[in-house]
Amino acid sequence: MGIWKIWVPLFCVILIVGFVFSHSALSKLTEKTAALEQAGLEMKETVNEWIDQAANTRTVPTQGTPQDPPEKEPEETPPVQEEDFTCIMRTCDEKIGIYTPEGYLIRFLDTDLRTLPKSDLATLEKGILISSRAELISRIEDFER
Repeated sequence: MGIWKIWVPLFCVILIVGFVFSHSALSKLTEKTAALEQAGLEMKETVNEWIDQAANTRTVPTQGTPQDPPEKEPEETPPVQEEDFTCIMRTCDEKIGIYTPEGYLIRFLDTDLRTLPKSDLATLEKGILISSRAELISRIEDFER
């Protein structure tokens, strides 16, 4: 009976020490898991911002440099009728851009956005649909003053 008096308390002490160490290891593991989840969320937000920026900065591909001679005489195109013209004016990279309906950049305007009223900025953030060349010229003149 003397051996049981030593082994039972020793077993209990080992069990308690093992529980304390495993609990400590689990809490550290939980903290690391939470930190990894937070880093994953931040990474997703960054990637989504990059995707939004890439989608908003598409440009028209260049078709050659001014020094390149034309391969053949350009064919005369019929005049574009007013109802065929459409573009969108919106902000991008702290500038005002004019885009095709497909999202290709036509040109940027030299306008400091800080000088515009908040109502104009809100409208430009949503995008202004322009349906004629005359309207486009008028809008450009309004924003480049």
